[in-house]
Amino acid sequence: ALGFGEAGSQIIASNIDGSSYGVNVMVPGQRLDCVIGHARIENFSVATEVLQSRVMTFVNQVAEIVHGVVEEHHGAANKNNGDTFLIVWRCLESSNLGLEMLEREPVGMSKLADMSILSFAKIIGAFHRSSTLA
Repeated sequence: ALGFGEAGSQIIASNIDGSSYGVNVMVPGQRLDCVIGHARIENFSVATEVLQSRVMTFVNQVAEIVHGVVEEHHGAANKNNGDTFLIVWRCLESSNLGLEMLEREPVGMSKLADMSILSFAKIIGAFHRSSTLA
């Protein structure tokens, strides 16, 4: 279900096993608990003016750091739109992340929130240490 995302893919999957040719978008939904983060490249317009044709290389280098650190802390960089990254840590009902069960309990969400904050701190540190971004 390209373009529909993870939640939309479940809607598409439920429509595939039906016999009709249309798509029923009114399939009952599911509640998903998650921590959402938003990261932005400061002064991106200045960077685009200075880097010009090399700006995509710069964004890809930033994305490599963001994706790597976030995945290391059990999150997913969900979307990139120029100078911003949408990052999600989804609370699964049963998780095989090496952590105890992350159910819809305050303790599980608290651990996810801690991992998200730690990710952002490590991302900033990685930017400062990066020889390619210097």
